[in-house]
Amino acid sequence: MIREYDISDAAKLLNISKEATRKRIARKTIKAKKKKNRWVVYIDDKDAVQDSIQDEANTVVDVLKTQIEQQQGQIEYLRQENEQKNHIIMSMTNNIQLLSAPKVKKSIFKRIFKSDKKEVIE
Repeated sequence: MIREYDISDAAKLLNISKEATRKRIARKTIKAKKKKNRWVVYIDDKDAVQDSIQDEANTVVDVLKTQIEQQQGQIEYLRQENEQKNHIIMSMTNNIQLLSAPKVKKSIFKRIFKSDKKEVIE
């Protein structure tokens, strides 16, 4: 059903500003006529509901885009932090290997013990 509204009421119904309503009238994207020096806007109830739903959808999309941008920033920060920690771990691992005590060769002990046994046996 098509109803008549003044600019203020039409703006409220469409969930837009009065200025946006005037611009729609000027662009002829909304039906309107001037009666007694005042604009009367004709809005189909279906169109009003669709515009309202579209506005809500746009708001949700904007919120989701903002959240995605924030999460992308967080992901980048965590990647950089992870990379720094990997470098620290590699550096510490290398330092631990350098600080490890040298291993004693078993062959030296075998030589010592064999030489003693050989002397005793002979």
